[in-house]
Amino acid sequence: MSVHKPLTNKEINLFSIGLSPFMMLMGPVGAYFAYFLTDIVKMSAAVVGGLLLLTRIADTVSIVLVGAIIERTNLKWGKYCSWIYIGAPLTLIFISLLFTNPSFMSETVKYVYYCVAYVLGSFALNFAFSGASGITPIMAVDPKSRVLLSARRMQVSMIAMLVYSSCHMPIILYFGRTNEGTGYLTYIIIAGFLQLFGYLLAARVAKPYDVMEAIPGTTPSLGDMWRQVVGNPPLLVLMMHGMFTGTILSIAGGLNVYYFKYVAGNMLLISVFMTVTSIVGIIATFVGQLVAQRVESKRTVMMIGSTISLVSLIAAYFCARNTTLYMFCRWLGGFAGLSGVVNFANYSDVADYAEWKTGKNAKGLIMSISALPMKIAAAVAGAITGFGLAAIGYSAEAAATPQLIQGIIVLSTLLPAACALISLITLNFYKLDNKTMAKIHEELAARNAAV
Repeated sequence: MSVHKPLTNKEINLFSIGLSPFMMLMGPVGAYFAYFLTDIVKMSAAVVGGLLLLTRIADTVSIVLVGAIIERTNLKWGKYCSWIYIGAPLTLIFISLLFTNPSFMSETVKYVYYCVAYVLGSFALNFAFSGASGITPIMAVDPKSRVLLSARRMQVSMIAMLVYSSCHMPIILYFGRTNEGTGYLTYIIIAGFLQLFGYLLAARVAKPYDVMEAIPGTTPSLGDMWRQVVGNPPLLVLMMHGMFTGTILSIAGGLNVYYFKYVAGNMLLISVFMTVTSIVGIIATFVGQLVAQRVESKRTVMMIGSTISLVSLIAAYFCARNTTLYMFCRWLGGFAGLSGVVNFANYSDVADYAEWKTGKNAKGLIMSISALPMKIAAAVAGAITGFGLAAIGYSAEAAATPQLIQGIIVLSTLLPAACALISLITLNFYKLDNKTMAKIHEELAARNAAV
């Protein structure tokens, strides 16, 4: 039976701060790994494309496997904290290996080297992430503390991304003065140690809550885990919503460079646009926290976010020829990020719902799956963006014709707006609210007390 004490504001803040450096480490993996392979390691673009496809598939699969492993094990440092202690240092090692250049290897051997390092790094970082996420619904039980913890994680992560945006390239350029690859590796090592120390801080905060004893008959089998996912309508709705929301961010973000180059005709504006977007995102998390604390259902917060996204993208389409108005519309759309403050709280709720419905505890699996929609969204958005650019006749040598400009405007506004509309529709099927969760928590507490 679990031993639970009230979660304090200090613990919420320290736990959230501890998890934030992870974002500073993974930023360059998504942004620069392909460039590192093609321009520094000198691998062919076709080989790099195949490598990224293979490793991202493995990364997606690893999320589910990691969640299943966590649910089926109980190590001596805690069911969830153990995997933070194991995953965080291994993440530092394997992600650092991704940004080394073993020039003595042939391209075939390098291909194997980077595939192995990427897959092992994916397992390591997913173990640490899933361990930290799995303990979340145990630390924060009541709706107020769940919203506060979820909001604080989002707020601190946004601040960490702002710090990353402003400092990572100066560090890379400074240490890469004589060898560009050394600059990337140096930043990765610095960020890797920050994520290690951060995770250790988070684990120290979470450790007093990681004292769950295995109740006979509650450990899920693989079949139970499968049913916890496919037989969990609120979880499936959240995943659909997250996938379409992530697709909005990936498509719009990936096409920014095309808009500012061909439509605005001023690439220097990207820096201004991204900086203000980050600041708006931080403000949105505090607004979202206030809204979430005043409504009965977290679904309301998500619906507000999707509506803001939909309206702002449609407005951006009509204002796209005026760069100032376009950026203003997109900045207003940044307030859609207020829905992110309830993300982890929502997944905590559906984890409890699954336990209430099935009698089996699979919190680690469900919380690890919370990362899956964004990974799927990134892959889907990449394909949509590529096919979309091909459909409008884009090529690197293409002139900025009126047809090309109009095509870029449509792709960067109306296409993600369609995703926003779908995400808004899916939320109508999400039925968990504070009243329902209070009933679920009451019944779960009664079951545990009877054991």
